[in-house]
Order: sequence, then structure tokens, then C-alpha cells
Amino acid sequence: MSLPSLADFPAILLPLITRARQTWRTALTELSADALASFEAWPEARRTAFDRVCAASDFVAEQICRDPQMFLHLAGSGELERSFSVGELRGQIADALSSAVTED
Repeated sequence: MSLPSLADFPAILLPLITRARQTWRTALTELSADALASFEAWPEARRTAFDRVCAASDFVAEQICRDPQMFLHLAGSGELERSFSVGELRGQIADALSSAVTED
């Protein structure tokens, strides 16, 4: 069974997408020229998914701009597009928390 095609962005969301992309590009530019080039090389499907998520969630847009290197790593490793097996993400979180010394 295939999923239906996604609808075009409603006009009301376009300013949110523009703002998210501008903020993201600024964060990448401050990181490095290579970081911005990495984003520019993303396939169109990934950039469209980025727009959809950022238009729907200010939280996501803010968090990826706080740590653009982490987000680029997730994109480069394939973690953004793959499905996780049952309990896999829980295990990764548990591993990360076990090595944490402080709540920061």
C-alpha cells in the first residue's frame, strides 16, 4: 500500500518555512562554509521534508539551529530517513544517559 501524495504547502505556512530556512542557513553559515554546502547538496525530498517539519514545529526549528552540527550528522548518517526497530531509540537514549555526568 502506498501513501497518498502530500499536498502543497498552504500559503499561510510559507512565511514559517521562509523564516525557518533563513534561520537554519544563518546557523550553518556561522558553523562553516562546508556545513552550508552540505545542506545545499541535500536531495529535494529531504529539503521538502525539512520545510514540512519546521513549518509544523517551532520546537524542531529552534533545536536544530541550536546544534546544527548534530542535525547535519543525523542527516549524513541516514538517521533522519530510516525507521527504528522497537526499543532501538530507547536503548540509544539509555546509553547516552548512562554516560551523562550532569543534567546539562
